[in-house]
Amino acid sequence: SLINYYGVENEPLQNIMSKAVLVLSVLGCIAIFVFFIKNIFWVWGLRKIRELSIYKSIGSTDGQIYLLLLKEGLIITIIPILLGHIAGFSFIYYLYKNIQIGEGISAFEVIKFNPLLSLAILLVSFTIVALAIKSPAKKISKINIIDGIRGNIDFSKSKKKRAKDFWKELKLNNLASIKSQRYISAIGIIIISVFIIIIGISSYYRDFSHYDDGYNFSVDYFSEKNQVPKILKEIVDKIPNEKSYISKDKYVKVENTNEFSKEAKAAGLDEEAKKNIEKYKSVGMDGFIIALEEKDLKELGGNKGEFILYNIIQEDSSIPIAKAKRIPYFENPQTLDMNFANDYKKTIEISKTITDLGKYKSRTMPFDVKVYTDFDTYFKLMEEAGDEKHTNYAYTLNMKVKDSDTKDVKEYVESMIRNKIAPEDRFNITTGEESEKNRYNDLKSLIKIAIGIASIIFVLNITNGYSSINLSLMSRQKEIGSLYSCGMDVNELKNIYQKEFIGEQVKSFIISILTSLGLMLVISLIAPDLRMSTLIKYYDYKSFLGFSLVVYGINLIIYHFSLKRILDRPTIDLIRTI
Repeated sequence: SLINYYGVENEPLQNIMSKAVLVLSVLGCIAIFVFFIKNIFWVWGLRKIRELSIYKSIGSTDGQIYLLLLKEGLIITIIPILLGHIAGFSFIYYLYKNIQIGEGISAFEVIKFNPLLSLAILLVSFTIVALAIKSPAKKISKINIIDGIRGNIDFSKSKKKRAKDFWKELKLNNLASIKSQRYISAIGIIIISVFIIIIGISSYYRDFSHYDDGYNFSVDYFSEKNQVPKILKEIVDKIPNEKSYISKDKYVKVENTNEFSKEAKAAGLDEEAKKNIEKYKSVGMDGFIIALEEKDLKELGGNKGEFILYNIIQEDSSIPIAKAKRIPYFENPQTLDMNFANDYKKTIEISKTITDLGKYKSRTMPFDVKVYTDFDTYFKLMEEAGDEKHTNYAYTLNMKVKDSDTKDVKEYVESMIRNKIAPEDRFNITTGEESEKNRYNDLKSLIKIAIGIASIIFVLNITNGYSSINLSLMSRQKEIGSLYSCGMDVNELKNIYQKEFIGEQVKSFIISILTSLGLMLVISLIAPDLRMSTLIKYYDYKSFLGFSLVVYGINLIIYHFSLKRILDRPTIDLIRTI
């Protein structure tokens, strides 16, 4: 455990990278939060511009102005930060508890409160506030004292641009203020889009490995004895069922020495297998030696002492296994070269190949090689290999019972086993309903976490949108007042400015979409098994559109009332004050 915890066996670079990811994650969070809240302090600072300009007029330095803003900023954020920390801790506590309830855990593992970690989080929070205040304070300090006192503020550094169209000229000269609306909204939407992509990938992998073998009741019985537990046979005899069989399998590596079939070569599976083996530095493909009772092996067409190969592979390794088309695997296979965990190698002779498993269907992942034999031959092979680890693999009984009876059958079977189980043995019972529930648990947990983070991003997006919208309109108050004083109708002004704002929100939405598609493209290039078409198919566009419409809708409402508040003021106030 100590070796694994400290990564003693890892390369130094690997250990450094694992720590670097943690450090970069914290720095990334700080950068994102600074970006989201600096505009709030920017608007706050501008509302104090006269007061700050008066301080400058009596000799206050830029550093003193910053310290003044920092002191006031920290004072007003102490209570929100403490409340936020408590709320965050409570949120994580109840989220974790809710996840455990969803997983059916009866004894809850409670998250422990760590004072040092809390102190670190509070320090990071105050650091974010200090950094968020620094940028506005620096800009405010550069404002001319007289202009600051008068409220005559112009943040544009470039010379005024000319254009034949009057409104186009106004847009060119206010481009920096206008474009901020575009990117501020896009950042939050893109962050949510990243989580939607992650959930989509998780959904794909969940569907990819899911396979309904036609059984809804299974018993895993762990025993070190080289014989089928009698209790499993008794269960089959006593419980009414449509079909059943007992098996035990052993994981091995199958060397890539057999020639692939013509169909597999045409699909490029031989080259894909070579690339996978090289990529993962493996000795071969995943293989399973599966032991069946003699009567079951005969149903597959084999006899005692023989090895039967399930000579089928899926044509496209990126398609979920339940939907994949199957084609022949090897061309006339006679033998298979197998590698066991303890470096033992064995070449087995294939007596027969089959293309249909009948009632013995089971989940078969791409490139899996499955070989069936009887229990006695299986035990003999394990003894030859000196592989004692095969005792860690369970004897599995698969049964198909009435769906309505699974709960009662489980209780009855559990009682049967507990009355006869040896002290050193153990077992596990799983129903089809439980399997289906477990299939969704991890994804549900991820969705709950994503919803929690989305709610935080949503609040930040709205507050940042509020501050940036007000900041943009504050910088254009004189412009609005001048147009108003020239006789322009209020409703016409509203329509022009709102149309301009809607245009920027549409551009923001387009940026979010293009960025999301770009991220999918990068992921598809980095992870070849995640195709672009797959990522698009599993992308939850409804959640993306819903979140986007809510954010942009609220931004439009904020802009409407902020603009209305400005237009309701006397014209002379707009021209001469901020």
